[in-house]
Amino acid sequence: MQTIPQVIKAELESTVPDALRSAVTAIFLKPAARRSKLQKWQTDIISNPEVGERKARYIKPKYKPAIYNAMVLCYLMSNTGKVRTLFNNLLEGKKKPIEEAINIIEERFQQQFSEFFCLGIVQESLEPIIQKIQDETWKPLTERLPCPFSSGNLKSLAPLYGKNIPWSEYHSTYSKALKEYQNNRLDIASELLQTLESEAVIRLPIVTTLLKQIQLKIDTSQQYFEYLQENL
Repeated sequence: MQTIPQVIKAELESTVPDALRSAVTAIFLKPAARRSKLQKWQTDIISNPEVGERKARYIKPKYKPAIYNAMVLCYLMSNTGKVRTLFNNLLEGKKKPIEEAINIIEERFQQQFSEFFCLGIVQESLEPIIQKIQDETWKPLTERLPCPFSSGNLKSLAPLYGKNIPWSEYHSTYSKALKEYQNNRLDIASELLQTLESEAVIRLPIVTTLLKQIQLKIDTSQQYFEYLQENL
C-alpha cells in the first residue's frame, strides 16, 4: 500500500509540490463532522498498519482513484474546501451543491482561459468530467474522472505550483504562430514555436502538437516535390 504523497508522486512521476500534497491530504485526513458521509469514507479508505513506533496512514489500493480525482478537482476548482465539500455532496447525493461545483469549474475555465488553453484543456475535455460528476452512478472513490489534460496524464500539474507563469504571453505567441501556420508560412511559425518552447518554464502540449503538424506538412511537401522531380 502507499501513502497519499506516494500515490500523488506516482501520478506526477516527479517530486510532489507541497501545496498539492497539503491540499489532497486535507481532503482525506482532516477530521470531518461526526456521522457525516465524509467521516465514514475517510475511515473506509484509510488503512493504519503499525510501522515501528507510529501508525502510518495508507490508502487502500481500491481507493487510489479517489486521490487522482482529488488532484484533478483541486486543480480545476482551485479551492480545497470546495473539493472536500464536493466529495461529501457526491456521496450524499445532494444535487444542488454539485451544480455549484460545476459552476466553479466553468467559471474558472473562463477566467483562466489562457492557462487552460496552453495546457491543452478545452471545453471538449471538460465536458466528460462535468458529465461524470453529474452522473448519479459514478463512484468518486473508486472510479477515475477523465483526464483534463491533452497529454492524458497529470504530469503537467507538478510544474504549475510555486511559479509565476505568463500564460497570456504564451497564448499570444502561440496564436501568432498558428496564424502563420494557417497562412502556410511554416518557417516563421516554426521559429515562433521553437522560441516559445525554449523560453517557457513548463512544457506546453499545444506547442509540441503544432510543431509536429508543421514538420509533417514540411515532410509531405518535400515528398511531393521529390515525386514531381522524378516523374516529370
